Amino acid sequence: MSLQGYYLLISIYGWYHWARGTHKNNSEKLPVTRIKLVTAVSLLIIFIGLWLSIAIVFIHYTDSNVPWGDA
Repeated sequence: MSLQGYYLLISIYGWYHWARGTHKNNSEKLPVTRIKLVTAVSLLIIFIGLWLSIAIVFIHYTDSNVPWGDA
């Protein structure tokens, strides 16, 4: 339950800074950009590696019926 309380507080904090801005000069707008292909591929590789690692832990060290889905 305390984790959900943390999420609530950090969400309010994030919303406040998103709505009000953190810069003293609010005339500066952050540009909307697309993710670079290298970054996207790197994150995908990290995701797959972590997913496989967690699945292996679930297969060998737990009694999970669905280790791939839980991972």
